[in-house]
Parts: sequence; structure tokens; C-alpha cells
Amino acid sequence: VQTVASYNSAISEAKRNVYDLIILDMSMPTFDKTLDETGGDFRVFGGVEIVDKLVKYKKITAFVVLTSFSNFNNKTISYSLDDIAAMLPI
Repeated sequence: VQTVASYNSAISEAKRNVYDLIILDMSMPTFDKTLDETGGDFRVFGGVEIVDKLVKYKKITAFVVLTSFSNFNNKTISYSLDDIAAMLPI
């Protein structure tokens, strides 16, 4: 089991390794938080963005996207869970 704490870390590790299953949070910071780093922009759709990148890199594996929210929105767009599910390659 390996854990990472941000969008960039997840992409980096998924490109380097082969996993049987990837469990993603839907929303996450762009960078790992440290004493000097706030995490950068918060990626509301980070889990879906990671799946999209992995498909492009041909590194897709079984995945689960977890969330505690029923709707997602940033400043310009809003999605329901059904909308999100329709965007994911299943």
C-alpha cells in the first residue's frame, strides 16, 4: 500500500509504478502540503483529472474515486455525482 497527498504526487507515482487498484479522493491539493507549501490550488475535480491523465499515458488500472460530497463546482462549472460518473471510463 502506498499513499500520496496531492494531485502531482499521484500522477508521478502512477506513471512510475504499476498498481492493481488506485483509490482516489475526488478533490485534493495540487502539491503536497509542507511547512513551507500550502498545497497550491485546490483541485475540485482532481480524481477525474488523474484518471484522464492515466488514460492518456496508457497507465490506467482499476480505480475507485471516493468523496463525501454530492455536488462539485468550481467558479465556472458544477457537476453532480451522476455527471462525474458519466465522465469516468468504466
